[in-house]
This record gives sequence, C-alpha cells and structure tokens, in this order.
Amino acid sequence: EIIDYYASDGLVPTIEYDEEGDYQLFERPETDYLPLRMTPGSFALFFPNDAHVPAINDGKNEVCHMVVFKIRLSAFG
Repeated sequence: EIIDYYASDGLVPTIEYDEEGDYQLFERPETDYLPLRMTPGSFALFFPNDAHVPAINDGKNEVCHMVVFKIRLSAFG
C-alpha cells in the first residue's frame, strides 16, 4: 500500500468537517505530496492536521490489511 501525505496548509476543502465520521475531504493536488510506501509490519501515525490518502495500490500487492486506531490528542500530553 502507498499512502500519499500532504501538508494541509493551503488545501481546499470539498466538504465541511464531518463530526460523526471524524473526517474532512479536500481537493487532491497533483504535486507537493510525499508517497509513503508501507511494507508488512510498518505503521504510520497521522495527526489531525496531516492530510493523507490511504489505500493506494502499489501495483505489486493485491491484498492490503489496514487497521485504524484513533487516539485522543490529550494522550500525547
């Protein structure tokens, strides 16, 4: 799997923040992103201001298992 990471500054929202679903969607720029190639056993940690696009197929692996945990920011002190 590849996860594209974007700095959220300057991104244009396509919908308002969905409090129930805990997400917001933005226009996806063609440039200025960092592709994170995930390998078995790896993980990524995203904070609320980290825009990202998960589940991008790498063209080699057909099966991808993803687990999402949401941690309250207060847990980080």
